[in-house]
Amino acid sequence: MNCNKLLFYNPTCEMAVVNGHPSYTPPARLKKFEEDLESIMIWLGASEDVLLTRNRLSTDFVSWLSDFGFEVPKCMDVDSLQETIFAKELHPWGWSPAIHKFFSTLEIQLQDSWKSNPMNHWKSEYKRLLSRLTGVELIKEAVVIIEKERFSNVLIPHVPVMMDSPEYINHIEKTSTLPLLLKTPWSASGRGLFKIRDKNEQAWKNPWILGKLKQQGFLLGEPFLHKLQDVSFHFWCDSKGVHSLGTTYFSTDKAGRFLGCYTHLPKDSSIPESLMKEGEKEAESVLLTALQKMKINTKYRGPIGVDGLFFLSANGKILLNPCIEVNMRYSMGLINLKIRERLAPGRTGKWQIGYLKAREWDDLAGCFSAKSMHGMITGDILPLSASPKNEGYMAWFEVFN
Repeated sequence: MNCNKLLFYNPTCEMAVVNGHPSYTPPARLKKFEEDLESIMIWLGASEDVLLTRNRLSTDFVSWLSDFGFEVPKCMDVDSLQETIFAKELHPWGWSPAIHKFFSTLEIQLQDSWKSNPMNHWKSEYKRLLSRLTGVELIKEAVVIIEKERFSNVLIPHVPVMMDSPEYINHIEKTSTLPLLLKTPWSASGRGLFKIRDKNEQAWKNPWILGKLKQQGFLLGEPFLHKLQDVSFHFWCDSKGVHSLGTTYFSTDKAGRFLGCYTHLPKDSSIPESLMKEGEKEAESVLLTALQKMKINTKYRGPIGVDGLFFLSANGKILLNPCIEVNMRYSMGLINLKIRERLAPGRTGKWQIGYLKAREWDDLAGCFSAKSMHGMITGDILPLSASPKNEGYMAWFEVFN
């Protein structure tokens, strides 16, 4: 079988990087998450691609997408794979020693061009590359560019501080402006976070903090900003360099955990449209220049997501911090961008993930079935992943008029 991209869904890639073992297996709950949502990777492929799955995908879901007008890859489950795949490129959700081993167990013949891809085999330095330290490096580059260009709408107030001991965390807690957010070097979707609310927190004694220090070696700390709106900038990195794919908006809970993603700025946003557009234009310019200065495409190929934040400064001005952190992997924001291209004029939307019983999805889809007109989405609820047979995780997209 010939294909362009060979796709596979492994959203626990950051945990696999921390673990470091090629035979890493995620905990049962996260393993179920991977299996339930693996069909979501179908949105990131095209007809000349192949999506490998752990379980056979629902033919109803694949047929529904095709009938709706979306281009979908061929879908094959690993256990029934009995032929050699001739592929141009490998595209997991994210890289790790475990995903390299997984691909090595399959009958895959890759084109010679793959040999020049930096991700063609695992290297020890990739552990650092795929951590939040790449984000710190990008932030430092961006600060210099912002100061040089004197942009008026973007600002990075603080560079994250690295803390590698309980004693240093205690020092930072006593001397820094609070609240302070601590982050593990490897985590995803707003996980791996700890908030120091006041000087009585004693984070340096907290079992979670001590456990993460032992497991990952250090934590990163940064002050909280007065958040108005989360935003993410998406880029593609290849042999020619880095180019922009677009911008999406997302929401988090009070603890900073990821909840869902919007195709457009929410209507209830307090950010003026003109300021939003100008800020995003400046941010995209800063990030592209910074990524190019880092020569990121000599170390990595594939999608890059950069999370930013519109915030209210101490003097009451709305500003955009263009780089809170960097994700060197695929993301739901890319799916959002693909759906946005197919939304009818005047429509916006938001996706979310939930744990549903099959009848709950049937009731939801029955009341608000997906609609299209001339190949464009007009409403109401679109499944982004196959519905659970009994119960399980599922992603769906809601269209707003």
